Amino acid sequence: LKSPIQPIFGFAELAQSGDIDQKEAWDGVTILAKKLQDLANDVLDVTRIESNRLTLYQEKLRINELILETTRMLKTGLNKNIKIIEELDEDIEITLDRTRIEQVLRNIINNSIKFTENGIIKVRTLVNKKSDELLVTVSDTGLGIPEEILPNIFGKFVTKGHESENQGGNGLGLFLCKGIVFAH
Repeated sequence: LKSPIQPIFGFAELAQSGDIDQKEAWDGVTILAKKLQDLANDVLDVTRIESNRLTLYQEKLRINELILETTRMLKTGLNKNIKIIEELDEDIEITLDRTRIEQVLRNIINNSIKFTENGIIKVRTLVNKKSDELLVTVSDTGLGIPEEILPNIFGKFVTKGHESENQGGNGLGLFLCKGIVFAH
């Protein structure tokens, strides 16, 4: 929780001393406050998952529509040489919590974006009517997950990337994804 707070004070002090203009200071404070809010929400979600109190608001939705909405949003803010491709099977209707499944999709695709400098990210679906299952996969052309963290990848506070990468994160994302999927 401390990591976004110190820079907020830094922006305030720089603005007070006149070292940066007010707009730059407020822009910095706003970005960091949003990060703090996201972190607080993640911590609250972790608590809900661990205490088995994650509430789902389920509705029937078309899965391809949800995936396309999510990838469209992520493509808009993309500032890397990465192409996001959707390879979607039949557009089936399933019952799920839209907000929570969007959170899972965004988190996993954002991880792919974070750890892929250039290349392709593929989001695929496969419908198996015999077993009444839907498989959603996200793959990328990044460096992959370091082998030493694979056994704990869905644990809390797992954040290690490759040596050449300087990527931040709180290490709660995949833990939350697992909890949300299991809650469904």
